[in-house]
Amino acid sequence: MAKKKNERAEALRKLELIAKRGRAAGDKPPTPYLLEPLAQFDPFAEQTRRLEESAARLFAPAPPPPNSSVAPVPKSGKEWISDRFERRRGELLALTITEAGSELAEESQTAPDCRKPLSAGYCTNELRKLKAWKPKPRNSPKQGPK
Repeated sequence: MAKKKNERAEALRKLELIAKRGRAAGDKPPTPYLLEPLAQFDPFAEQTRRLEESAARLFAPAPPPPNSSVAPVPKSGKEWISDRFERRRGELLALTITEAGSELAEESQTAPDCRKPLSAGYCTNELRKLKAWKPKPRNSPKQGPK
């Protein structure tokens, strides 16, 4: 019985320290099973209960922040262009590749999810890498020498 009282007293001291100084990194709350059996004989049961509640609040995980307050992570130019192309595929394929690159460059000026404004030439080159437009024929073998 004396051993349990010593353990209980130690647990109470830990709870009081935690309540005074706050939670330190790596601290774990004392196990409540040491405090429960003797609570019915303890004149300080109410104080013990309050200390346990405050320790539980200190060690409770913080609620996650709401998603609306989290700003979107800006994407790099390559990621942003491929993502935007997939969203607007039909609209952009109706244009020439140069016009589509210019459209995306204008949109990147005000887009919150793009890291920095993109040039029309960069957008056109990235669109070429997506291979949605066929290259223009140049120096075809069907054309004979003059």
